[in-house]
Amino acid sequence: MPYSGGPNAVHNHALVHHADRFRRKSSPTYDKSHWIRGPPTERDRHQIDQHVLLKETVGVTTAPDGGFGWFIVVCGFFLHVTNCGVMYSLSVYFPVFLADFRLTATTCAWISAAFFGAFFGCGPLASLLVERFETRTTAFFGCLVAFIGLLIASFMPYFALVVVFQGVVTGIGCGCAVLCAVTSVARWFEGHRAIAIGIIASGSGIGAAMMGPLLAHLIERYGWRGAMLIESAIALQGCVFALFLRPVTSLTDSKTPLSAVKPISNADEAPAVPELRKISMNKDEKEKNGSLKPSSAENISLRHVSFSGDRQPDQNSGVSEGQDQKIVQDSPSGRESRDEKRAQAPQDGNPIGSKEGSPDPEGPILKKPSTFHIFKDWVFWVFVVSQFLIFFSLNAPLVYQVNRALVDVKVDRMTSSILVSIMGALSTVGRLFFGFIANKVGALRFWIFSLSMVFVGIATALVTVNDSFVGAAIYAAVAGLGYGCMVCLTSLVLVDSFGVATIASAYGNMVFFRGLGSLAGPPLGGLIVSSYGGRHKELYIVMGCIMTVGGLIITALPLLKKIASASQKPAVR
Repeated sequence: MPYSGGPNAVHNHALVHHADRFRRKSSPTYDKSHWIRGPPTERDRHQIDQHVLLKETVGVTTAPDGGFGWFIVVCGFFLHVTNCGVMYSLSVYFPVFLADFRLTATTCAWISAAFFGAFFGCGPLASLLVERFETRTTAFFGCLVAFIGLLIASFMPYFALVVVFQGVVTGIGCGCAVLCAVTSVARWFEGHRAIAIGIIASGSGIGAAMMGPLLAHLIERYGWRGAMLIESAIALQGCVFALFLRPVTSLTDSKTPLSAVKPISNADEAPAVPELRKISMNKDEKEKNGSLKPSSAENISLRHVSFSGDRQPDQNSGVSEGQDQKIVQDSPSGRESRDEKRAQAPQDGNPIGSKEGSPDPEGPILKKPSTFHIFKDWVFWVFVVSQFLIFFSLNAPLVYQVNRALVDVKVDRMTSSILVSIMGALSTVGRLFFGFIANKVGALRFWIFSLSMVFVGIATALVTVNDSFVGAAIYAAVAGLGYGCMVCLTSLVLVDSFGVATIASAYGNMVFFRGLGSLAGPPLGGLIVSSYGGRHKELYIVMGCIMTVGGLIITALPLLKKIASASQKPAVR
């Protein structure tokens, strides 16, 4: 029962062949000791009443790029609405905490610093949880933790305890949920990834636009404790959407019903395999239904085979998952195909392109690297330094914008909360618009990403020229637009730079350094405000300059790559 094929049979994709059952007929006889090579027309082949399973990629899950993925986008959108709405509405609590706990601006800023630090700093933890439990479980856990943090914080009598529960605990929960939403959508889409991520990222702007005025109204009616209690119930709703973040493999690797597969009735229709070496068949190794089980198999590996139908491979079969032999060992095209698979992009979170993925050429093709493997890439460190400076200087103006409107612009609390809504609305526009643009311009999205923060940094430094509400509203619009652009394109630029295989690791570890910057920025901003008698002008100038420097660092990345490439050329020769 031979199978043969030319050297081009698996030029681009590995071919894995598994026949579930062979029904013997009494009339023909054949040698059971080996497989005979030859063209299909010369073979004596028994009837195959099961289908031959072809898997175009070995161990690699391709993005569906649609279908159920759009429902994942809807769930990711609402996860951003609930969790990012909680984050961006923190500035509404700022003047209330100042009066209720009788704090200085520096001390009060720790609530926002703790939240932003935990939100972004939990990236490595979230990445590990995603690799261990997948996105659905991790997102559900994050939303539940955010609910518990807000619920307990609403009853705390001391500001330090509010910082712990509303800041640290809630920040960790929201950060895990948001990272899972981004990671899940990035895995479900490839061609429409920019648009999909832009849609879910716009949810944070909607959340900020809704939660700001809502919390201001709830604080006036029920006090900050009652408002926070209601906010915890809103955060709990994210658990519902988290349950729908289905992994890609749960659909793409599912079994195919035998009734849905057309059986092969002609030997000429059988797919070609480059080479199958000898498989010995013992006479006494027969199943009760008459099928044969090979006792030994050379150069056959079912390590990444997906079986369809209701049957799974026999555990006692000679063709076992544990074998490390290759199905196409001696075929030149087969070897080329295997090397191509090792260099291509990834399974659901499993990178393949690393040289360290399979040190033994005869060993397994796939090997999952460490979560911290990304730190070996110097390009990642350029991103880290840039993002640290940007978020160090970005969050302080956002935290103090409501208080600045009350003190410098001299408007009431409800009017000042409108600034949060303006920033959130324009952030939504920025995420949708630049997500659509990024899907069209391709490589140019790196420049859009890097220059957006340069633009916002300049606007932050210049906002102090006009201390009117119109000027504050214009700045809120510009900051929201630029921030939405940066957040929307972050995951896309990371995928372009490091591959979709490492998106969870790269994104999670990078937001950890965002968290460090967010943790240090607001307290330093409070110190600057206190040093200048409660004015915010100096704060915005200093933070605007730092933000501009952070944007220029990432803008210089292509030049740094050229310098590094030029310095390595003599060594290569």
